[in-house]
Amino acid sequence: MTFHDGFLSEMIGRTAVLDGVGPKLTIGRISDFVVERPDDTFPKIDALVIKSRRGKHLAPIGSIVDFDANGNLVLRELPMREAPPDDEALYLVEDLFDKQIVDVDGRKVVRINDIEVARTGGALRVVAADIGFGGIVRRLGGGSLGRALVHKLPRTLIAWDNVAPLHDINPTQI
Repeated sequence: MTFHDGFLSEMIGRTAVLDGVGPKLTIGRISDFVVERPDDTFPKIDALVIKSRRGKHLAPIGSIVDFDANGNLVLRELPMREAPPDDEALYLVEDLFDKQIVDVDGRKVVRINDIEVARTGGALRVVAADIGFGGIVRRLGGGSLGRALVHKLPRTLIAWDNVAPLHDINPTQI
């Protein structure tokens, strides 16, 4: 699997390993994705949060090699920078998963089940919020049966340029 188009739920929980001479060193698991400029139309993912026994640290996108044949995230360098506070960045999993959004006419409330990302313009960007049953199935896993089911379900996505934060009411709300 290459590090590009897909859904965050497909990457969360994967093991992060350090690339180097000899066997790869396990350093933690992917726990979140950080966007430093969430107001962009299709915001760029700036870093991944790697959770280990020594805490949560950021792996900048530039330090990522790819996913290896075993599905591990391969990094060029050990993540050393601590994750920024919640008020300084948007954490895609922590801040958005299972949060409710309202359509612009205020007639329908839906829940964000997953986030779709794509490599465009030389960066990994947030492109859509998955509000359908497929997002729930992906998050629950289910192995090959779950993957087969997701492909048969209709995609229910809201393009990210149609999602806006409600800063005046509560900055953590979308």
